[in-house]
Amino acid sequence: MWRVNLPDGLTELTLSREAPVPEVGDILIGTTETWEVTEVFRDTVGVRIYVRRT
Repeated sequence: MWRVNLPDGLTELTLSREAPVPEVGDILIGTTETWEVTEVFRDTVGVRIYVRRT
C-alpha cells in the first residue's frame, strides 16, 4: 500500500488489485488512525482510494 498526503486534507492510498476494494462511505480502521473513504478509482495497476481522517 502506498500513501500520499494531499494538500486538501485528503490522503491517497494505493492498493493492489488483489486487495478487497472499499466502497465510498466505508470506514477504514488502522492501528492509530481511522479514515472515511471519499472516492475510489480503479485502474490497470491497482486501486486508488481517497480517504479523510475521522
